[in-house]
Amino acid sequence: MQAAGLTDLVAAIERGELTAHAAAAEMGWIKRPPSSGGSPNVVRRRQLAVYRLAQAGAFKQRSTGPDPSAGCPIDLALVNELWLGPNDSTFFSSRDELRRTWEESRTYLLATFGRPGRRPMAWWEFDASAAYPGYDRERSTLWRMDVLDAEEKAVLEREWRDEFARAYAPGFSIARPFGEEPIAGAAARKMYFAHCDIPIELIQAWTGERLPRRRKAAAPELEDDGSDSVELGPRMNGLA
Repeated sequence: MQAAGLTDLVAAIERGELTAHAAAAEMGWIKRPPSSGGSPNVVRRRQLAVYRLAQAGAFKQRSTGPDPSAGCPIDLALVNELWLGPNDSTFFSSRDELRRTWEESRTYLLATFGRPGRRPMAWWEFDASAAYPGYDRERSTLWRMDVLDAEEKAVLEREWRDEFARAYAPGFSIARPFGEEPIAGAAARKMYFAHCDIPIELIQAWTGERLPRRRKAAAPELEDDGSDSVELGPRMNGLA
């Protein structure tokens, strides 16, 4: 889907709004299996997500640029499973078939989906030296495993450094449900660093760089007043 220019659809899958199989079925790439029941609420949420995405044109392939299947050695439906992992069912009849397909398409998939700090699920299954840590911790884990190329590492560290600096801006705080006081100070920074998946090694190094300046200034930190409040999404669950 990324190769087809369906960036909005890819983002919706990564947010958990619908599965890769459901998206592929809506695109007409695969045939949806017969319904076996399930929660009406889950079905309703999927239908609403599909409707919203369709209204936004998320299911329309880009008409410009190269053919998304050009250079792809396998069927696009298989690409989705190797990239995002299986859903309730799989296209592969055995693990050996899965491995052979991954080896056949590894170069294409890494070039297409190996975005800064991300790897296809098949890479985690067959090539990684550690277990998949989950989407929220994938980038710091790959950074710590030292498997990122120089450009990829630079992009991530630049992004993390910007987020680190943002957390030290005067008035930084994290919004909470209506009626509750925002979280500020060190607690807010700790939560925000976890949300951004900044490696603890970088946090410690950058915090150390701040200490001489703070001692020289010999002044207390500014009070947090909520003027730079951020609201963290559902991926923050359990990170307080």
